[in-house]
Amino acid sequence: GLENELDQEGWQADWFPYFQKQCPLRKGLDTAAELGMTLWGRISMNRNYGERNGCALASRFWKENHAVMGEVGKDGTPDPSRLCYFFEEYRAERLAGITEAARITGPRPGRRVEAVVLDFVRQPPMLLYHPAMCEAYQEENSQDPREICADDGETFLQWCRWRADLLTAFLRQVRSSLIEIGEEAGQPIQLLPRITDLGFNMNLIEGIDIERWCEEGLIDGIVTSPLNWVRGIW
Repeated sequence: GLENELDQEGWQADWFPYFQKQCPLRKGLDTAAELGMTLWGRISMNRNYGERNGCALASRFWKENHAVMGEVGKDGTPDPSRLCYFFEEYRAERLAGITEAARITGPRPGRRVEAVVLDFVRQPPMLLYHPAMCEAYQEENSQDPREICADDGETFLQWCRWRADLLTAFLRQVRSSLIEIGEEAGQPIQLLPRITDLGFNMNLIEGIDIERWCEEGLIDGIVTSPLNWVRGIW
């Protein structure tokens, strides 16, 4: 069924057989070794294309879990293109993908990526208002976050910090895993987040406590993007 759907999608009908036979990351590692180039592995952190394009860009995990773990907007509108980091299973799936990419080597020179870039610009905000997460916050703080307005200032940022703590805990796991893989390979692997350059508070609203990540030494640098995703919202 999947192959038939892809046959109707033009360019993807050409690429699907290639992906079945060739790992683009391994190919990239070999090419970088031949050309003497540095290679960073960039991983989209919360952009799931779902059933679009014949499911060619949808993971098995997404297909099996988006109905339960799919994000939900403040007004209750579902957004299955993102999954919620509140769920331990989703964090584990993301971690597995990152560590797999860090362990992969090119077939010929045994080359690995020098850095892993976690792309949080795909797609902010990282966390929205999944009912399970909102209920957990309300149980701890006696306030439904869906009733908090951005104009509430510190009360709103308190909710954002609590929500961002989920991603910070996840990043600690990533950092620990990359250190372990780097020590095994005898080659350190840098960890670089790609985030918007809209400022600390906006990063916090996106689910990213970048100040804390720096304070804890969880990252080796920052890649910024000028994406203004709130234009037209505020």
